[in-house]
Amino acid sequence: MQFQELSKQLIELAESSGESLPEFEGREFSAVAEFEQPLVESSMRLRSGGNNELSLQLLDAAVEFGVRSGLVDDNRAWSLVGLGRRKEAMGLWNELIDHPDEGVRTQAQANLRLLAAELSKQLIEL
Repeated sequence: MQFQELSKQLIELAESSGESLPEFEGREFSAVAEFEQPLVESSMRLRSGGNNELSLQLLDAAVEFGVRSGLVDDNRAWSLVGLGRRKEAMGLWNELIDHPDEGVRTQAQANLRLLAAELSKQLIEL
C-alpha cells in the first residue's frame, strides 16, 4: 500500500464518522516523515474536539501500515487517556521512556508523572 492509499483510507474512515481530514486533502506523500505531521495534527484536532475514538482509529491504522514513532505513540496514548483507558496509555508511555530521542523520553516521563498525580488525587478524594 502506498501512502496515498493510506491517506485515502484515513479520509474515508473519518468521513464515515462525519469528520473530515483537511490536513490530508490535496497532499501527496512519499515518505513516513511527510505523512506523520498531518497525521498527528489531525489526531490532535480530533481529540480537542472530543473525538478520541476516531483519533485513535486513525493512529492505529497508520501504525498497522508502518507509520510509527514516538510522536505517533504519544498521541495514541493521549487518545487512550481521553477514552478512559489510562492503563494502556501508561503502557505506551512506559515504552517511550527507552526511546532514543531525549525529547520523547522526557515527555513520556512527564506524562506518566501527570497521570500518576491525577490518579493519586482521585484516590485521595475517595
